Amino acid sequence: MNTLIYWFRHDLRLADNPALTLACLQAAQLGLRLLPVLCHAPQTTTRWGFVRVGPHRQRYQRATLDDLADALQARGSRLLELFGAPATTLPALCHALGASHIVCEDIAAPEELAEVAALQTAGLTVDTVWQSTLLDPAQLPFAPRDLPDVFSSFRQRVEKALMAPPKPLPAPTTLPALPELN
Repeated sequence: MNTLIYWFRHDLRLADNPALTLACLQAAQLGLRLLPVLCHAPQTTTRWGFVRVGPHRQRYQRATLDDLADALQARGSRLLELFGAPATTLPALCHALGASHIVCEDIAAPEELAEVAALQTAGLTVDTVWQSTLLDPAQLPFAPRDLPDVFSSFRQRVEKALMAPPKPLPAPTTLPALPELN
């Protein structure tokens, strides 16, 4: 393995992206190349017959991805956009590159958890990093089952435990080198 895959999922930014920071650190420590990837899953409809991503959201996503691609290019990297379900496209990419390790953000939703499980079932190592809330749920001063029903109670318990959100992470100024893509 000479390549580490960073899988962009919902968090399409370089700054304040703990999963990307981890991927850059791991790649640097292990002397690996880093390939930023995004998977465009096939368009699906809800059980009510509505498309999941309408034209306005598609335009917004395209503009966001263009900005992300420009930011990566400015740091000597690029965004590889794959078309298809992550459970099939990412294992195929890893096989082609001889990679077996993916880093991505952790998303606590059934479909997103199933994607990670499918990659692990395919024999890939997937490191996920929680970054969807200001406070890491694992560090809260109470168990999830004891989550207060009212925000004021939540805030008071967090403040009493002297918890504060971490400072935002800067965007990396450079990224590890890209693998050779044919």
